[in-house]
Amino acid sequence: MRDGAYRVVHPRGVGKEPGAWSHALSVDLSAVSRLVFIAGQTALNERGGFDDVGDLRQQFDRVYDNMEQVLAASGATFTDVLAFRTFLAKQADPGTFREMRNERHRLIYPDGNAPPNTLVVCDRLAEPQILLEIEAVAAI
Repeated sequence: MRDGAYRVVHPRGVGKEPGAWSHALSVDLSAVSRLVFIAGQTALNERGGFDDVGDLRQQFDRVYDNMEQVLAASGATFTDVLAFRTFLAKQADPGTFREMRNERHRLIYPDGNAPPNTLVVCDRLAEPQILLEIEAVAAI
């Protein structure tokens, strides 16, 4: 994140985040030149198919790899992300997802100031083999 452009908000009276995410992120829009809205990334491979059917860990890794590529193609990195919105199919284990996200976010955001991340558990996603989909908004 650009120095001074972002401020992680930890409000008093609201419980501390139990994982690698923040309640809010305040952005000085005069310090950035554009916003990047990233569509939900899934474990879609470069051929347009899915290799990781039924394996949340492999899908998680593929989703983050895809997200990193989309960010890079947009001129951004994970440290430019303002917020994530995560959709998890009900057959996937939210606890396992949170462990993987916390582990990954501790590497990406070593200062502990990870962006807000809303987690929605739903009956199913666009295709039955998709266990995980993550959207993001970045500022660069």
